[in-house]
Amino acid sequence: MPFTLNAQGIEAMVSSNINESFLSSLPPDLRGDLLDGQNLEDPAIDAVDPKTRVTNLEASLKDAERTIAQIKSEIQSQYSDNNSELRRFGEDFFSSYQSTFLPVNEPNFGADYILDVGDKLSVQLVGSQKGFQRATRIEIKRDGGFHIPEVGKIYLASKTFQEAEKLIKEAVLETFIGVEAVVTLSELRDMNILMVGNIAQPGLYILQGGASVIQAIFNAGGITDLGSYRSILHKRNNRVIETIDLYNLVAFGDFSFSNALRSGDSIVVETKGAEIILSSESFYSAIYEILPRESFGDLLKFAGFKPTRYKTDFPFQLSRAGDQGLIKKTITHEEVNDFLPIHGDTLSMNSIEPTFINQIKVNLLGEVSIPGEYTLKKGAKLSELLTLAGGYTENAYTFAGALTRLSTKEVEKQINERIYQDMIKFIASNANAAQVAGGDSFALILNEFRNTKPVGRVTAEFDLNKIRSNSNLDISLADGDRIIIPEYKSEVYVLGDVLNPGARLYKSNSSAKDYIALSGGHGKYAEKNRSIIIHPNGDAFLYNESIMNFKKNADIYPGTIIYVPREIGQLDGINYAAVVAPIFSSLALSLASLNSIND
Repeated sequence: MPFTLNAQGIEAMVSSNINESFLSSLPPDLRGDLLDGQNLEDPAIDAVDPKTRVTNLEASLKDAERTIAQIKSEIQSQYSDNNSELRRFGEDFFSSYQSTFLPVNEPNFGADYILDVGDKLSVQLVGSQKGFQRATRIEIKRDGGFHIPEVGKIYLASKTFQEAEKLIKEAVLETFIGVEAVVTLSELRDMNILMVGNIAQPGLYILQGGASVIQAIFNAGGITDLGSYRSILHKRNNRVIETIDLYNLVAFGDFSFSNALRSGDSIVVETKGAEIILSSESFYSAIYEILPRESFGDLLKFAGFKPTRYKTDFPFQLSRAGDQGLIKKTITHEEVNDFLPIHGDTLSMNSIEPTFINQIKVNLLGEVSIPGEYTLKKGAKLSELLTLAGGYTENAYTFAGALTRLSTKEVEKQINERIYQDMIKFIASNANAAQVAGGDSFALILNEFRNTKPVGRVTAEFDLNKIRSNSNLDISLADGDRIIIPEYKSEVYVLGDVLNPGARLYKSNSSAKDYIALSGGHGKYAEKNRSIIIHPNGDAFLYNESIMNFKKNADIYPGTIIYVPREIGQLDGINYAAVVAPIFSSLALSLASLNSIND
């Protein structure tokens, strides 16, 4: 639909230095904002052209459509989150299991290590007679025997290393007078373990002696969605020698198993049994697998429920599918230990958490030992939180740690809105700006401001050593803070107008210019002397290759982003930067009023 104005509308445009061709070239939503800004700037204009009203209505309609789309997205996201919120109890154990804790390629050796066929021992004999010394390195044979020359055979299979060491020393003393034996385990045996059942990657695995059932499951990819965490069979010679329940391990850290793995053993992960849901803020909400004759009280122990947490005894609510539909029943804390669940039950407890004015809640995610939500005293420092979380993992990249804050995000939002409105008002009243802004660039800039999402990032120091040496670096936390400690990655990201944007391998002493060259160099329309460097900690700098003394801020670290913008250049014979610069200069008062906005 062509855009036209009547005489009154044209007169209004002339008085505000806005030409019709410029206005008609804008998208409807920006056109409506610009006309709104025009009316704000010139109170004398009280007549609105019907076309202008239609334009404004079109803009309002688009805003409403965007709002509806956003609401739909949020509803869908919330619905999806609610459905995926509950996970099987124990599922996170293998998804977050660190293989470096129990490596397969390193000996898991201790005094209680169980010896078996294939283990190799070194026995060094040292006598009181000058110069008497012998060394023997022998493998435990298939019959479980270990033969020491001149001493004889000693059966060591199924013995702990400590027991074997004692037997060898006693046998040597019976053979040689004044001779002492020094025993070491020189090489661990290899074990062939068959992993089958509901395992992600079934097959035959070669593990070193001393490997546990947990290691074996992890190396086979973990347990599938149909697999049981409570019925894992350890078989030997086609017989079940132990049934393993991992809930004790996940909930209480009970890592003891009755039987060590031996070569030729099989691990069978059976199909899961009946499941129920435990849901409350008072314990770990999840889907729990139940065993025969197991009560709700037994499962609540795995969930970490502590009845003494509250002064008031909040009852449980049981939802169960019956022949006549959903049945709901109230269960007291005394009854819960005798009430047997059935498949599909949901047991919940609505509790009123004690609230304290001087408490805050903070989310800590990423490469820390214990991630999660923490309740802290108001005024708590970052170092206190990190100490509670057990410190960092070995892969943590503290320099790239990010802290986002709700109050900062709100201030950013208001400042962005003020910048957007001030630009609208400036264009509506400034003739030179109107001449330049008639093209796509102006609409692009306005849309950038409009669509900018506030981040709320607060620059903080995450290096605990630096914080401990300078308490001024220890930032105070606020309610709703979200902290993410990312994993270290040796990559530098080159984006924007380069020939081959993407990630580049970090190399020490390489400059921004080097990384841009590795990305194919500048594009045809690149602003070659105004690249933007964003350090992993969020600090951003304007990089000009021609300014040599800018090297400090131009340093490149792993995780740095190098952004090469496009050059806007000359539009209609007028330097665009020179025209837009006054717009940003006029925002000085807006930015200076940051504190008043925050208050």
